[in-house]
Amino acid sequence: MEVDSHNTAVGFTSPSAILYSSNIRRACLPEATYTFPPNSDVVVTGWGTLKADGTSPNILQKGLMKIIDNKTCNSGKVYGGVIKPGMLCAGYLEGHVDACQGDSGGPLVGKDSKGTWFLAGIVSWGDECALRNKPGVYTRVTYYRDWIMSKTGL
Repeated sequence: MEVDSHNTAVGFTSPSAILYSSNIRRACLPEATYTFPPNSDVVVTGWGTLKADGTSPNILQKGLMKIIDNKTCNSGKVYGGVIKPGMLCAGYLEGHVDACQGDSGGPLVGKDSKGTWFLAGIVSWGDECALRNKPGVYTRVTYYRDWIMSKTGL
């Protein structure tokens, strides 16, 4: 599988052990066949700006939002056909909650029915921030799972 400029993926190796707590948790890599259904609750976190061309916060931010199906996201009033299978949309068509500049590469996570957190997406792009009919676009982690596994050895 070829990774192109339409998607975002980033990885790192920590020089020391990460200590988990009630505020610091891991997100599991989902199976390639795992589905985050439309309207599923997801959370995006990041240090990006709070509005387009705004300033970055000093405190890590989180946004609670919903998965939007690709058919809706590809409609003429939203992104007009540019959403590919390796992408997913999240947010609200009404706007108000979104990732923003500086959040790229950050996690979009969702819980399964057992309460386990999974990485659903990676912040990729959007049309400004939290605009009506312009939800955030994320790299769909399940689509690239095999590639991620081959590069990380997980």
